[in-house]
Amino acid sequence: MSELPRVNVRVFRIVASAWLLGWFWKAWFFVGYYFGEIWAHPLRYGELPRVLVHPIVASITWASPLLVVIAVVYPRAWTQRAATWLMVAASLVACVHLETFSDATFVTSFWVALWLLWFAANAHRTDAALYVHARVLAQCTVGLVFLGGVVGKLTAEYWSGDAFYQLYFMQKAGWPYSWLRESVAPDTLHALATWFSRSVIVAELALALGPLAPYRVVAIGGTIAMIGMVLISTFYLLSVMACLIGLLIALLFVPADPPLG
Repeated sequence: MSELPRVNVRVFRIVASAWLLGWFWKAWFFVGYYFGEIWAHPLRYGELPRVLVHPIVASITWASPLLVVIAVVYPRAWTQRAATWLMVAASLVACVHLETFSDATFVTSFWVALWLLWFAANAHRTDAALYVHARVLAQCTVGLVFLGGVVGKLTAEYWSGDAFYQLYFMQKAGWPYSWLRESVAPDTLHALATWFSRSVIVAELALALGPLAPYRVVAIGGTIAMIGMVLISTFYLLSVMACLIGLLIALLFVPADPPLG
């Protein structure tokens, strides 16, 4: 048995497992890419240090979090701390390496890894202040991520629906977009895109303001909203959302007065 409080082990396992799920969600593609394609056709960019361009750095960065499984299965203070340092380091490198920086998966992974690093550093505590701070920091983490998302959409193209009209309603092959193109008049389709786009902006704004709302409302509402975004967009988006969803869900399992041990 772990020497850590059971409730803290449960929180760590949920968040770390969700983080790993998101990180490796597109493994079917990344295995071939990071261990084949980038070695055959490496990118070149003289303005960056070689360490941020070399294929071996990208390959190790992506694969190294597999070691986090040890901390999930064997939850000790030292394994959790080592795992969270690895998660922070891997996601930070992935955010700046030429082969990985364009994937938002590594941005959300970095912020959640920072939260988990803080939580692992306090893994022996069971006082109420720990869980209050954990919830507030979780809300701020999610809020920070979606603040960037909503600010990026405060443009005429997104508010009018033109961006989503082209990206989703005209180009996506899956349901319901293919069905809508066949069943709805072009003017109506554009009107749907407009309200769809504005609804996404409002949802992201609500998540960005999450730190101002009660935790349970944010955790349940935010989880539903993020799952909805995955369903209406692409299942690949789960790689970005999984760690955020896991972070919100994990703290729902913390009781008001956590038991010791």
